[in-house]
Amino acid sequence: GDALAGKATYLTACAWCHGAAVSGQGRLSKSIPRLPQDTFADHQGYTEAEVWAVFVEKVRHGPFWGYGGAMPPFGLEALSDEELGDVLSYLWTLR
Repeated sequence: GDALAGKATYLTACAWCHGAAVSGQGRLSKSIPRLPQDTFADHQGYTEAEVWAVFVEKVRHGPFWGYGGAMPPFGLEALSDEELGDVLSYLWTLR
């Protein structure tokens, strides 16, 4: 993915809920994770690939496999695979 494009997509698709990347400033609630730090912290003992799989599953399906939370699913009509890849590339630069 393209990290620069991912930053722009993050700002339009993710920041309204998660707030600013890393700091979480402006997020809707303290229970909403700061990205990407909280996700990595909450999944210690997972491989990096498994943590990225959690990101993808949460984005695409919202709650899944016993994971709760308030994340709404973002299907392809809301966020293309390319856009999701771009966002993940952006978050990768911040981990």
